[in-house]
Amino acid sequence: MDTIAIELAQGLFRDGVVHRSATLAPLTGRVEVDLREGVRLRSVNADLVSRLLASTVASIGTLSGLGPADLAELTVGDRERLLLAIYRSNFGASIDVIAQCPDCEEIVELDIPAGAAEPPPFRPSAVHHVECECDGALWRISFRLPTGGDQARLALSAGAPSGDADVRLLRDCVVEATRNGWPVSIVDPDGEILAAVEDAMGRADPAAESEVEFICPGCGKSVEVVIDATTLLRGTLMDGRLVLRDVHRLASVYHWTEPDILALSRERRADYLAMIEEGLEA
Repeated sequence: MDTIAIELAQGLFRDGVVHRSATLAPLTGRVEVDLREGVRLRSVNADLVSRLLASTVASIGTLSGLGPADLAELTVGDRERLLLAIYRSNFGASIDVIAQCPDCEEIVELDIPAGAAEPPPFRPSAVHHVECECDGALWRISFRLPTGGDQARLALSAGAPSGDADVRLLRDCVVEATRNGWPVSIVDPDGEILAAVEDAMGRADPAAESEVEFICPGCGKSVEVVIDATTLLRGTLMDGRLVLRDVHRLASVYHWTEPDILALSRERRADYLAMIEEGLEA
């Protein structure tokens, strides 16, 4: 499999330059085994994603050799774009999803395209703005979009008595705020402010949370399903058990070493395994 080109919405900012054009390298068995170890050690999903992306993102713009810390700087939406591209290249262009209607509890099987929302028009600034009225005052909030690093910090502090996760995330992402033109510090944001910022974040990069709507065949009501690329990949790539079976089979037949087999892409391993099956059937 050749490298895959993905255009990011926000990209990485380095030395005054925004780098947005990413290339993905083929996924190898070594990456899958490393992720399996991360799952065994109970690493948080956001950190596992950063490790996966560091192993598969060949470059972003002119930047190469990027590590997990670099990929953690990407926004949630850009990380979802890359994860869905990894899914498409390894498992096909569609996702099989089983959903349940919350009203009539009908079980529905869906075949959903494995794609992310198109990046919004490029803007040179990473800071976004939203205005809203709350308690008779005009608020102007300047914020940045959440990153993989924000997700990891939230996961690690999940048990701390520091309030709701959405509120903590807003505190981390707010750059500045004014109330009727006067600078203020948001400690416990009002629900209206939180909703306004969340809505603005969704408009700034809709790929951060992909939703699919379908009509329930049981009751006819409209139902929304959230597609989480991290959850999709965790059940396939991140357990690493299948690649170990491939290693066992290929080593038994070809007598290759484990490092040699793990250096192969999933596609190449599948080709060799198919030839083994053809030989058995001949």
